[in-house]
Amino acid sequence: MMNQYTPTRRIVTLAMTIVLAALMPATGVLAQSAYTITDLGASVIPYAINESGQVAGDNQQSGTNSAFLYSGGVVNNFLGSIYSGAYGLNNLGHVVGYYDPGNSDGFPSPFVYDGTTTTNLVSGILNAGEARGINDSGQIAGGIDFDFAAGFSPFVYNSAGHSMEIVPGIEAGDTNAFAINDNGQFIVQYVDNTGGTHFNARLYDDLTSFTEIPRFPGAPDSGDLRAFAINNQGHVTGVSQIALVNGIPIFTAFLFDGTNLIDLGAGGGQGINDLDQVVGGSKLFADGIVTDLNTLLNPTSGWTIGLTHDINNLGQIVGVGTLNGVEHGFIMTPVPVPAAVWLFGSGLVGLAGLVRWRMNPTV
Repeated sequence: MMNQYTPTRRIVTLAMTIVLAALMPATGVLAQSAYTITDLGASVIPYAINESGQVAGDNQQSGTNSAFLYSGGVVNNFLGSIYSGAYGLNNLGHVVGYYDPGNSDGFPSPFVYDGTTTTNLVSGILNAGEARGINDSGQIAGGIDFDFAAGFSPFVYNSAGHSMEIVPGIEAGDTNAFAINDNGQFIVQYVDNTGGTHFNARLYDDLTSFTEIPRFPGAPDSGDLRAFAINNQGHVTGVSQIALVNGIPIFTAFLFDGTNLIDLGAGGGQGINDLDQVVGGSKLFADGIVTDLNTLLNPTSGWTIGLTHDINNLGQIVGVGTLNGVEHGFIMTPVPVPAAVWLFGSGLVGLAGLVRWRMNPTV
């Protein structure tokens, strides 16, 4: 009785072996390379990517900084050879950053570029400033120095009314509003001179309502806490000093969910998407797992990932690495699971069910 269905099991086993052998190239490729990589060019530094895969950042190929927008496979230095740089990008393809408007003061001004026109956010005012982030409503976050002495003050600019508001209650200095989400929440990194000069960060719901981002237990009070990015859930990522060892500060990446400060481990919290996936350094932090992105590339690609800056909701990542030893900007794009692999898995389930049915007939 034990061997009554042996011929059937042999047939099923043979069929599974044939299917597995036929699909081995597809599964082998998937295991070898979980991401494809797009080369943006040498000396290109991408800082932001939107949901359409457009990218903004700095192009240093000419020996100076030039703001660029990558779209449709083309890197466009939309300000030409003017000294400039881009930090933020929304889903409309609007870019923010800094540029030299040709004023007599010689300092860069914050700008927004809408795909056609570049607007100086503080036209006619002697200043130095930069715009760091823009949401889909056209609200812009950044920092500005009005007197060239006190240092930057954080601001929020509303494109619809062409109005700029300074965030109150923060002493001017090396202080900036770094990012803003689609709900109008933004983060400010500011200098705290209490007990020595160091950086702290706040999450703002509006110009006057904020939450101080806490430090980890045991972290030195004089250590830096820097926030760099915020998602549409109001969750923030950055880096926090957790110790001082032989005079060397030790940092860890964090995720702040509005209440809890979560330790992501060594690396940098530079970019975050709405799934709470975080990138920084060569690391991807997702679902409690830290992955070195270099392990997800085809080992024959010639690429080594160095710094990552942003991640969109499709899991595309931008940053800087080396391609055959030369620094290049890149876009990493997740490889979809091939349909053949899905069918293979479904087939295995079906075959396994057949084996069980044949070994345990109901009639």
